[in-house]
Amino acid sequence: MKPTINDITGIIERNKDVLDIQFNDGASMKIVNFFEQTINVSLPEDFVNFYLFCNGFTCENQIIFNFLSLQGIVKEWKLSKEIVLAEYMIFSETWYLRIDESDKNKYVIYTDGDIAVTNSLAEFLDKFLIGGVMGLSEWGRGVI
Repeated sequence: MKPTINDITGIIERNKDVLDIQFNDGASMKIVNFFEQTINVSLPEDFVNFYLFCNGFTCENQIIFNFLSLQGIVKEWKLSKEIVLAEYMIFSETWYLRIDESDKNKYVIYTDGDIAVTNSLAEFLDKFLIGGVMGLSEWGRGVI
């Protein structure tokens, strides 16, 4: 059974002290609304819930893996017009978000080369929490 975003935030809450991840404070709805207006997109509900819980994070023990804050996504969007969700080793590997225009809760997280990884933020985060960057990389290349 796939985890839900509530499962993931619960795991993070219970294990914050041992995860060696620097979690940002949650975003406000004002920041979420600014983000959506700036890039003209409505975030899926699970993304809104996650960003209200935690506005991105950094994991330096994974040789600098960043799950971008909403402000960081806007900065990257202004450069590339893509929703950059996460990056590893200063953008040597990148994960993006593509949202269906007709249904904001239908989306795909994909990596470089337009390789679809998942349609679940919770699954993406679960894979990272379990296997780190290597888990995400292998998963994106179909190794797992």
